[in-house]
Amino acid sequence: MSKRRDKGLEIKLIQFCDLSGMPAIKREVDDTAEEVRAGEAWLAREMDRVAKAKVAALPRLSGNRNMMSAPIERAMSEALESTDLFSVWAALIAIADRPDRPAPLLGVTEDGSMIRYRNGGKIEFFTYAMLKLRLIRQKQAKKNT
Repeated sequence: MSKRRDKGLEIKLIQFCDLSGMPAIKREVDDTAEEVRAGEAWLAREMDRVAKAKVAALPRLSGNRNMMSAPIERAMSEALESTDLFSVWAALIAIADRPDRPAPLLGVTEDGSMIRYRNGGKIEFFTYAMLKLRLIRQKQAKKNT
């Protein structure tokens, strides 16, 4: 193509853009560059603001929460004396031995010394000693707060 023909096509394209209401290509590029500069300035201001802001610490859950937390809390509420280890263990055994026991409890071992429960895909056992340690930690946490 000759330069003369290219020039004619360019003029026709500009006229078409103007007549059809489409923005001229140069004006569109200028607007986009201005928007990019404004966006970069906004981003720089936001980064400064965030860097200067003080971030508050998220509250931390007290104690050690796991699959057995809810059944233990239920046993403590059903126990004759919620602070007595033997009473809470007896209530937990009774809850785990019920036919309508709550999840994740699966029952009690034959000798009654452990409670079976499901932790994810695994079956695990909860013992009297584990309950004792948990209640000791819980009591110490209350003293420290």
